[in-house]
Amino acid sequence: MLIRGLLDHVPPVLGFRRFSEVANNYAGGGKSFKETMQHLENASRKVGDAHLHMPIRKSETLPTAQQVNCNQQLDVLLSEIVRISR
Repeated sequence: MLIRGLLDHVPPVLGFRRFSEVANNYAGGGKSFKETMQHLENASRKVGDAHLHMPIRKSETLPTAQQVNCNQQLDVLLSEIVRISR
């Protein structure tokens, strides 16, 4: 949920309305940045959707640390925000 919130709040910092626009159109970070942000967008939304948008069931499991680990992609994103903020 925190990553989803971050993805909703970061786009204006980079001049966009949605994170999908950042992932597909941000030119400041090059091809590697673009691919990393696309991965962050796709992976975090799929895992989040699986846990946030399902009606409650008789039995539930919590997401594991491995399922929600986006540390590398978040580090790249935050590094770019720091870079453009200087």
